[in-house]
Amino acid sequence: HEKYRIQVLDESVRTSKPNAVICFLEPNQNGIKMIKEFDSSHPEAADPSEYAQRLNLSIQKKKGRFFNSFIFQKELP
Repeated sequence: HEKYRIQVLDESVRTSKPNAVICFLEPNQNGIKMIKEFDSSHPEAADPSEYAQRLNLSIQKKKGRFFNSFIFQKELP
């Protein structure tokens, strides 16, 4: 759910092993357009890298046709 996006990322980081890789898939504008044909109330696309910067993660974004992948890796202290 969109109001829990930050908490989901925080909990994923907290519960994963050191040096873990955490992946999120989020629809991009093409994906949102397709989804809204069936669910007009669907929230807009998110960019988890915007709220991951405060965490000790390396961030990689890969753009796809309908979804973008966000690949986070925990960095060792």
